[in-house]
Amino acid sequence: MYGEVFVNGVKSSLNYGTYGFVKRKNTLIGSLTVREYLYYSALLQLPGFLCEKKSVVENAIVAMSLSDCANNLIGSHCCTKGLSDGEKRRVSIARELVMEPRFLFIDEPLYHLDSVSALMMMVTLKKLANTGCTLIFTIYQSSTEHFSNAGFPCPIMQSPSDHFLRAINTEFDQIISMCRNLEDDHGDLSSVNMDTGEAIRTLEKTYKSSADAAAVETMISRLTEREGPSLKSKGKASSATRITALTWRSSVLSIFGVPAQLKEVKMMMMLSAGYFRIRNALPGLVWMYPMSYIAFHTFSIQGILENEYNGIVFTVGQVRTIPAYEALQNVYDVPANDHSKWKNLMMLSLMVLGYRVLVFLLLQIHVKKFSLNGFVCCKRKMNDKT
Repeated sequence: MYGEVFVNGVKSSLNYGTYGFVKRKNTLIGSLTVREYLYYSALLQLPGFLCEKKSVVENAIVAMSLSDCANNLIGSHCCTKGLSDGEKRRVSIARELVMEPRFLFIDEPLYHLDSVSALMMMVTLKKLANTGCTLIFTIYQSSTEHFSNAGFPCPIMQSPSDHFLRAINTEFDQIISMCRNLEDDHGDLSSVNMDTGEAIRTLEKTYKSSADAAAVETMISRLTEREGPSLKSKGKASSATRITALTWRSSVLSIFGVPAQLKEVKMMMMLSAGYFRIRNALPGLVWMYPMSYIAFHTFSIQGILENEYNGIVFTVGQVRTIPAYEALQNVYDVPANDHSKWKNLMMLSLMVLGYRVLVFLLLQIHVKKFSLNGFVCCKRKMNDKT
């Protein structure tokens, strides 16, 4: 793609916030609801006060017809099932509408959508265009009329997509050539009786000489001649606002996000396990008691050292030798005991069992809590009705 950008008849560049771009693939945060995700996007992009950002988010939700699913989780492949593909596509567009752009570029808005979702998308985009937002998007939907006018009509009982691909895809020429070398029947591979390069040139020539091309050129010339006010950027969120929003999100994920929490727990255990600093040198409160005793790294490191080095003698120059158990005890604070490695293995086995039982009990308490809350709410509604 190449060309020049004219805004209201004046050649200029697009400032920040005056345009938006929606990629073909959805990149969303599946653990947030639609409203939370759009508000999070507004915090990172928009300047101004929080109340103004909330108003912009609500306008974007209404513009993309997302009011019914505004409080639903977006969802992803690794999380619980959330929105449909069509709804996720509209959320991606709403994310750009948060900036209230004058131009919106969309790459294949109907990508991987069924007929109902595609129709809903086009109706929503038409409603959005009526508000004054200029939409520029690409749609890879083959036109049977254009191919027929170029001399490549689609045969009856054949998929138009397959027919068009065989007309313009150069790989089919290679397949037909291979079939000819094998003296195989290749009559059903393509209904276009010409070279692919020639077919592409014919289609291009037919379009350039068509009424559609003339209408597009006329429309472009009118738009470039039309004058209007220059577009100004509304500004963007300050660095302090962005840092605050990202820090808050990281803090919340460290508490409620299981993967992030597990990484931090493992890091805390590694710091108190005696690998980076021997246990006798750790501060007594928190790091020594209880962190070093509940960290599975402590017992795994001790077990490995005892299993690998006990029974070995180290030579110190030509003067004397040091047994391995003495070195482990003096340097790494590992007890000199022949059976201590089995004690460490037993502790690791108990941790494997104990931590799983603990997680199971916590899940049971969590489920019962939600069940109790649901029962109380249901009973309260029944009492209100009576």
